[in-house]
Amino acid sequence: RQPVAAAIVNAATGCLGDVSDDDVPFALRATVADFRTADGRGVTGRVDGVLVHVGNAAHCDVTEEEVAEYSKDGATTVFVAIDGSPALALHVADPPRGEAAASLARLTALRTFDRTRSLEVAVLTGDRRDTAAALLAGILKPTSPVEPIVAPNPEADVEAGLPADADGPESRVKLHAELRPPDKLALVREAQVERKRVVLFVGDGVNDAPALAAADVGTAMGAGGSALAVAAADLAIMD
Repeated sequence: RQPVAAAIVNAATGCLGDVSDDDVPFALRATVADFRTADGRGVTGRVDGVLVHVGNAAHCDVTEEEVAEYSKDGATTVFVAIDGSPALALHVADPPRGEAAASLARLTALRTFDRTRSLEVAVLTGDRRDTAAALLAGILKPTSPVEPIVAPNPEADVEAGLPADADGPESRVKLHAELRPPDKLALVREAQVERKRVVLFVGDGVNDAPALAAADVGTAMGAGGSALAVAAADLAIMD
């Protein structure tokens, strides 16, 4: 259902190599009961009677000190807690595609049909602020000058400037991090209702579904995204 979850399962399965069902470790053939999702935070279930939480730091009762110790720059950290105690930290990285920087620069250079306003571009993510900022900085660096700066707007965690010919206040990429599904939906609604904007939203996960459904044009990353995101969107990109 969720791309990060699929990556973790694929990695765990790949570690086993070519084995028969009889050789699969017991943990991977365990019985799961009372499985529940906590939108934007993680999942919970009992694995052979043992309570297991998988998700973000808050969901797994991980302290800020532990987050700082076990997090990795540019990667999403997924924690695992067993019987209420943090037990494992998994790092999942999704490197930007090679054309991401040029595509973002072209988007911010576009203007409305009446030529009066630039397109506003924003990144909405559930990732931690530092992880998301590092990823965005990595995308923007090839389009100098693009170093991230602290956003004067407290509602945006980071703003990153783009090329000099597109450096107006509406031509900056705003990053909103540590969002839950209702937060993403609220930002879409705010742009539509309060600022009278037409919103195109691109997403791939279960947590993006409410925003995809509410946007004027919801676009799902169909090839690697969740079925719920595709169902909520108006169109899907399959490549």
